[in-house]
Amino acid sequence: MKNKFTYQNDFAYQVDVGKVRIKNDDQALILTNSNDDVLMIIADGMGGHSKGDYASKLTIDILTEEFKKHKKGFISIFVAKLWLQYVVGKANKLVYNTAEKDKSCKGMGTTLVALLIRKNNIVVLNVGDSRAYIYHNDKIERLSEDESYVDYLKRSGQISESEAEKRKDKNVLLNALGIYPSISFNSRLLMYHNEPLLLCSDGLFNNLKEKDIAAIIKKGMDTKLTVKELINAANRNGGSDNIAVAYFVRRQHD
Repeated sequence: MKNKFTYQNDFAYQVDVGKVRIKNDDQALILTNSNDDVLMIIADGMGGHSKGDYASKLTIDILTEEFKKHKKGFISIFVAKLWLQYVVGKANKLVYNTAEKDKSCKGMGTTLVALLIRKNNIVVLNVGDSRAYIYHNDKIERLSEDESYVDYLKRSGQISESEAEKRKDKNVLLNALGIYPSISFNSRLLMYHNEPLLLCSDGLFNNLKEKDIAAIIKKGMDTKLTVKELINAANRNGGSDNIAVAYFVRRQHD
């Protein structure tokens, strides 16, 4: 007789101001519903006379509100993908319209990376340069694509990986949520085999190399301790920006 396994979701998320910034513009959140669907979100706000924190909060609030309407789950992963695309468009309109009506918010926007898990599938959507990673074979693999000027130069073969890391303009974005009336984004639908998943803002990966992120995950610590150690390591390496981390593990039990 085959063993039947059950799974338990284990996750943690945290934001940290870092060692240089005065205030925090990052948001992180993980939500679940009764169908065991999971929504992971990172938003890194910017611009608008220091209203970046408001842009990221508006975005997180909209996604939270809309996800709670699906407390019994999504009927398929394709419906979940369409839903995620719809709510990101809705968040974009809210941030953009708020900035248009309030001069103090003019120019505000936010990056967004969202990952939705439904059974053995995941949907990944990103705007800007906040990232999604999956961990397997002792390495992390990026699931999102940075929408930044330096990443464009790297993808088009104009600069190397090592040159990209040294560029002073690596935080220049080509896209962000709330900047324009309509939004474009990258989205992917992938199979999921219960690997650990990590979302983070640039405050983590600009201060901690991917191999070092993987090394911390490999330790197999409790998710809260993993998140704490990732943030501490980024701060030890300079903490040059706000740091947001969301980490998810699906653990197997007999």
